[in-house]
Amino acid sequence: MDGFLALDFQPLYNQYGGETPSEWTAAIQKHIVIAPLWTNIDSRNISNGGLWVHVLTERDKADVVQIQDLVRQYTNQSEFNVSVALVATWKHVTVHSPYEPGYELVNHQNLSMQVILVTDGMYTYIMFNYDREQFSIRPLPEVPVASGYTHLDYSANVLSTRNNFTNLNKESNVNPGDLF
Repeated sequence: MDGFLALDFQPLYNQYGGETPSEWTAAIQKHIVIAPLWTNIDSRNISNGGLWVHVLTERDKADVVQIQDLVRQYTNQSEFNVSVALVATWKHVTVHSPYEPGYELVNHQNLSMQVILVTDGMYTYIMFNYDREQFSIRPLPEVPVASGYTHLDYSANVLSTRNNFTNLNKESNVNPGDLF
Protein backbone atom coordinates (compact mmCIF):
# COMPACT_ATOMS: atom_id res chain seq x y z
CA MET A 1 0.00 0.00 0.00
CA ASP A 2 2.80 2.45 0.79
CA GLY A 3 4.60 2.16 -2.56
CA PHE A 4 6.80 -0.86 -1.88
CA LEU A 5 6.89 -4.65 -2.15
CA ALA A 6 8.41 -6.78 0.61
CA LEU A 7 9.55 -10.12 -0.80
CA ASP A 8 9.58 -12.20 2.36
CA PHE A 9 7.16 -14.36 4.28
CA GLN A 10 6.88 -11.97 7.22
CA PRO A 11 4.97 -8.72 6.56
CA LEU A 12 6.65 -5.34 6.75
CA TYR A 13 4.42 -2.55 8.04
CA ASN A 14 6.73 0.49 7.80
CA GLN A 15 4.95 3.30 6.00
CA TYR A 16 8.21 5.15 5.28
CA GLY A 17 11.42 4.02 3.67
CA GLY A 18 14.86 5.31 4.48
CA GLU A 19 16.37 8.09 2.41
CA THR A 20 19.97 7.04 2.99
CA PRO A 21 21.37 3.51 2.75
CA SER A 22 21.66 3.27 6.56
CA GLU A 23 18.09 4.56 7.11
CA TRP A 24 16.83 2.14 4.44
CA THR A 25 18.59 -0.79 6.14
CA ALA A 26 16.95 0.12 9.46
CA ALA A 27 13.51 0.50 7.84
CA ILE A 28 13.53 -2.82 5.98
CA GLN A 29 14.09 -4.92 9.12
CA LYS A 30 15.92 -7.63 7.13
CA HIS A 31 13.32 -7.80 4.35
CA ILE A 32 14.01 -7.68 0.64
CA VAL A 33 12.19 -4.51 -0.47
CA ILE A 34 11.53 -3.11 -3.93
CA ALA A 35 10.09 0.39 -3.86
CA PRO A 36 9.14 2.52 -6.85
CA LEU A 37 8.13 5.23 -4.34
CA TRP A 38 8.08 4.35 -0.63
CA THR A 39 6.16 6.94 1.34
CA ASN A 40 2.82 7.22 3.09
CA ILE A 41 0.68 6.33 0.04
CA ASP A 42 -3.05 5.67 0.32
CA SER A 43 -4.74 3.54 -2.32
CA ARG A 44 -8.14 3.22 -0.60
CA ASN A 45 -11.44 5.00 -1.25
CA ILE A 46 -10.44 6.42 -4.62
CA SER A 47 -12.63 5.78 -7.64
CA ASN A 48 -10.82 3.91 -10.41
CA GLY A 49 -7.68 3.74 -8.29
CA GLY A 50 -5.85 1.23 -6.15
CA LEU A 51 -3.11 -1.37 -6.23
CA TRP A 52 -3.14 -4.34 -8.56
CA VAL A 53 -0.64 -7.22 -8.52
CA HIS A 54 -0.35 -9.66 -11.43
CA VAL A 55 1.86 -12.67 -12.03
CA LEU A 56 2.58 -13.14 -15.72
CA THR A 57 3.77 -16.40 -17.27
CA GLU A 58 3.94 -17.89 -20.77
CA ARG A 59 0.10 -17.85 -20.83
CA ASP A 60 0.22 -14.03 -20.91
CA LYS A 61 2.11 -14.05 -24.19
CA ALA A 62 1.68 -10.42 -25.36
CA ASP A 63 2.67 -8.86 -22.03
CA VAL A 64 5.54 -11.29 -21.50
CA VAL A 65 6.93 -10.61 -24.99
CA GLN A 66 6.75 -6.84 -24.41
CA ILE A 67 8.62 -7.12 -21.09
CA GLN A 68 11.12 -9.55 -22.59
CA ASP A 69 11.82 -7.17 -25.50
CA LEU A 70 12.49 -4.30 -23.06
CA VAL A 71 14.94 -6.39 -21.05
CA ARG A 72 16.72 -7.55 -24.20
CA GLN A 73 16.88 -4.00 -25.57
CA TYR A 74 18.27 -2.34 -22.44
CA THR A 75 20.56 -5.09 -21.14
CA ASN A 76 21.95 -6.61 -24.34
CA GLN A 77 20.82 -10.01 -23.02
CA SER A 78 19.55 -11.27 -26.40
CA GLU A 79 18.94 -14.77 -25.03
CA PHE A 80 16.79 -13.58 -22.09
CA ASN A 81 13.49 -15.52 -22.04
CA VAL A 82 10.97 -14.52 -19.38
CA SER A 83 9.84 -17.39 -17.21
CA VAL A 84 7.78 -15.27 -14.81
CA ALA A 85 7.08 -11.59 -14.17
CA LEU A 86 5.49 -9.96 -11.14
CA VAL A 87 3.78 -6.66 -11.95
CA ALA A 88 2.48 -4.29 -9.28
CA THR A 89 0.56 -1.25 -10.47
CA TRP A 90 -0.47 1.67 -8.26
CA LYS A 91 -3.09 3.76 -10.09
CA HIS A 92 -4.39 7.16 -8.93
CA VAL A 93 -3.00 6.79 -5.40
CA THR A 94 -2.51 9.76 -3.10
CA VAL A 95 -0.60 10.51 0.05
CA HIS A 96 -2.44 9.60 3.22
CA SER A 97 -4.14 12.66 4.66
CA PRO A 98 -6.13 12.93 7.90
CA TYR A 99 -7.55 16.23 6.60
CA GLU A 100 -8.79 15.48 3.09
CA PRO A 101 -10.36 12.22 1.86
CA GLY A 102 -8.66 10.41 -1.00
CA TYR A 103 -11.57 10.84 -3.40
CA GLU A 104 -11.04 14.64 -3.19
CA LEU A 105 -7.25 14.60 -2.86
CA VAL A 106 -6.89 12.61 -6.09
CA ASN A 107 -8.18 15.61 -8.06
CA HIS A 108 -5.05 17.66 -7.41
CA GLN A 109 -2.50 15.22 -6.03
CA ASN A 110 -2.10 11.69 -7.33
CA LEU A 111 0.39 9.17 -8.62
CA SER A 112 0.34 6.22 -10.99
CA MET A 113 3.38 3.94 -11.11
CA GLN A 114 4.44 0.38 -11.68
CA VAL A 115 7.17 -2.05 -10.73
CA ILE A 116 7.97 -5.09 -12.86
CA LEU A 117 10.13 -7.86 -11.40
CA VAL A 118 11.12 -10.27 -14.16
CA THR A 119 13.31 -13.37 -14.26
CA ASP A 120 14.42 -16.08 -16.63
CA GLY A 121 15.53 -18.30 -13.75
CA MET A 122 19.13 -17.10 -14.00
CA TYR A 123 18.91 -13.30 -14.20
CA THR A 124 16.39 -11.03 -12.51
CA TYR A 125 15.64 -7.43 -13.46
CA ILE A 126 13.56 -4.67 -11.90
CA MET A 127 11.78 -2.01 -13.95
CA PHE A 128 10.10 1.05 -12.49
CA ASN A 129 7.54 2.91 -14.62
CA TYR A 130 6.03 6.27 -13.70
CA ASP A 131 3.08 7.90 -15.43
CA ARG A 132 4.01 11.33 -16.76
CA GLU A 133 0.44 12.65 -16.43
CA GLN A 134 -0.46 11.14 -13.05
CA PHE A 135 2.53 12.32 -11.00
CA SER A 136 1.45 15.30 -8.94
CA ILE A 137 1.93 13.71 -5.51
CA ARG A 138 3.36 15.98 -2.79
CA PRO A 139 4.13 14.26 0.53
CA LEU A 140 4.46 16.52 3.55
CA PRO A 141 8.02 17.92 3.91
CA GLU A 142 8.68 15.93 7.09
CA VAL A 143 7.61 12.61 5.52
CA PRO A 144 10.42 10.44 4.09
CA VAL A 145 10.23 9.52 0.42
CA ALA A 146 12.48 6.96 -1.25
CA SER A 147 12.70 4.79 -4.31
CA GLY A 148 15.12 1.91 -4.60
CA TYR A 149 15.66 -1.71 -3.75
CA THR A 150 17.39 -4.01 -1.30
CA HIS A 151 20.22 -6.33 -2.32
CA LEU A 152 20.28 -9.93 -1.08
CA ASP A 153 22.70 -8.91 1.70
CA TYR A 154 20.09 -6.30 2.87
CA SER A 155 22.18 -3.35 1.70
CA ALA A 156 20.29 -0.59 -0.05
CA ASN A 157 20.38 1.03 -3.43
CA VAL A 158 18.46 4.28 -2.88
CA LEU A 159 17.61 5.85 -6.24
CA SER A 160 15.74 8.94 -5.09
CA THR A 161 14.61 10.79 -1.96
CA ARG A 162 12.17 13.58 -1.09
CA ASN A 163 14.68 16.00 -2.64
CA ASN A 164 14.58 14.56 -6.15
CA PHE A 165 11.70 12.05 -6.47
CA THR A 166 9.76 14.44 -8.74
CA ASN A 167 12.30 13.68 -11.48
CA LEU A 168 11.41 9.98 -11.56
CA ASN A 169 8.82 10.35 -14.30
CA LYS A 170 11.19 12.44 -16.43
CA GLU A 171 14.23 10.14 -16.48
CA SER A 172 15.26 6.58 -17.16
CA ASN A 173 18.05 4.54 -15.67
CA VAL A 174 18.82 2.90 -19.01
CA ASN A 175 18.35 5.63 -21.59
CA PRO A 176 18.15 9.29 -20.45
CA GLY A 177 14.92 10.93 -21.53
CA ASP A 178 13.36 7.66 -22.70
CA LEU A 179 10.82 5.92 -20.49
CA PHE A 180 9.42 2.44 -21.00
